[in-house]
Amino acid sequence: MLKVIATDGMASDGVEIFEKADGIELEVRKGVDADELLKIIPEYDGIIIRSATKVTEEVLAAGKKLKAVGRAGVGVDNVDIKSASRRGIVVMNTPQANTISTAEHTIAMIFSLARRIPEADAYMKKGEWAKKKLKGVELYGKTLGVVGYGRIGRWVAKVCQSVGMKIVAFDPMVSDDKIRETDATPATVEELFKISDFITVHTPVNNETRNMINKDTIAIMKDGVRLVNCARGGIINEDDLCDAVESGKVAGAALDVYPKEPNQNKRLETYSQIILTPHIAASTGEAQSKVGVEVAEEMVEYLVNGAISNAINATAMGEEERKQILPFVEFGSRLGSILAQVACGDVKSLRIVCEGTLNNVDITPITRSIISGVLSYNVEGVNQVNAELMAEEQGLKIEKIKSSNIKGYTNFIRVEAINEKGEMNSVGGTIFGEKNQHPRIVRINDFHVDVIPEGFLLILVHKDAPGIIGKVGTIIGDANINICRMTCDSLKPGEVNVGAFGINKSIGEDVLERIKNTEGVMQAHCVSL
Repeated sequence: MLKVIATDGMASDGVEIFEKADGIELEVRKGVDADELLKIIPEYDGIIIRSATKVTEEVLAAGKKLKAVGRAGVGVDNVDIKSASRRGIVVMNTPQANTISTAEHTIAMIFSLARRIPEADAYMKKGEWAKKKLKGVELYGKTLGVVGYGRIGRWVAKVCQSVGMKIVAFDPMVSDDKIRETDATPATVEELFKISDFITVHTPVNNETRNMINKDTIAIMKDGVRLVNCARGGIINEDDLCDAVESGKVAGAALDVYPKEPNQNKRLETYSQIILTPHIAASTGEAQSKVGVEVAEEMVEYLVNGAISNAINATAMGEEERKQILPFVEFGSRLGSILAQVACGDVKSLRIVCEGTLNNVDITPITRSIISGVLSYNVEGVNQVNAELMAEEQGLKIEKIKSSNIKGYTNFIRVEAINEKGEMNSVGGTIFGEKNQHPRIVRINDFHVDVIPEGFLLILVHKDAPGIIGKVGTIIGDANINICRMTCDSLKPGEVNVGAFGINKSIGEDVLERIKNTEGVMQAHCVSL
């Protein structure tokens, strides 16, 4: 009998899935602490968690029978994915179950801002009939700017269109044609900021989106704009938002998420024009039921039938095949992530070339991993199972090539990305060692490098001239950041040089801006892996 434990509770609908399945049983517990989990995990073939339980390397090592981790939700920050992959443990999540609830909460925020409902409620409960103070606005005819046009963003747009709102959308991973298919108007983020009456964000937090809405971007917005964030904390600079509300530039804002939770910025609580909710966008009975059912179905299907859906890591293969392919799957995800972070502009097509010994294997898990790595920088919920479908939804064209060519390496993967301007960027890498345990990035475009793909990297494109690397090194050192490794190459002396620096922590936006403004520097990218 297969045994599964749910350590953060389980909706009754999810429990029923196990009750109806043969050969598997579920134990539901709540409040299992780390020490207790270590003691009991050896008994179980699967574990289902929400955000409270931490599935660490220690837990995975103790789970001698463990075959699968199911996350009832999207985020898997509380699971050691790398350790699970090494052990052949499948990690699955439920990326679609929260879509409707999160979209509806966003829509509720938009309506509440338009008609100032929380303010009206507060006045009434103080015994004040403040009718003249609470003039709102109609949504009909207004323009809603949607930053991030995935499932949630599209659903918000669809509902708001039904009340007569015009939709303008920006998403670097969705083609203009795909946006137009929903009767929305594609725009650059700057254009969207300038013409929108309401703006809602639906993106992950990364180097491109952190503090995307700040004093400078607010300055180009319409007077009286209203802002909504039910996605991730940190996309809107909270202090800049408060200043803009105080000045009247921003008529109102609604936040469900914060850089640190519970909310640490007490200034937000002083403005009646700012609606605050405690990260409850996905907190509905229906969403909880959906994630419970979805994760239960995934767990039963995998443990009983061997079928995987919504896997974060690609380990659904035979043991020998897994040993051969898995290092390249993990490496492919990093290649894709690096390319997404250094590509200049919106990626419209990918060309993936696998050479050498990789010509003799099924490269599908590798290519899916690469696509997932590229998309995950801007799109949430992408994994190696749904990567190709998500790429199709985003209008991203994919070309996959196998070749027996050996150009100095036993195996070689090259990934090329073409942006909307027709410009091409590429990364290439290989894995050394008898057991394929030493991955290296050896090409950035046509430049030869030697980069360990882990931690934080600074990728620098600069003139091949004396003193530039020294100036950049000084800026990094002044920021108390250590350069652990470095590699450089120039195709022709005196022209362009590419440098890759392994650093001990991420580079802040202000420091990165100083590097970009250094004379002779053409591009600078901080890459997080």
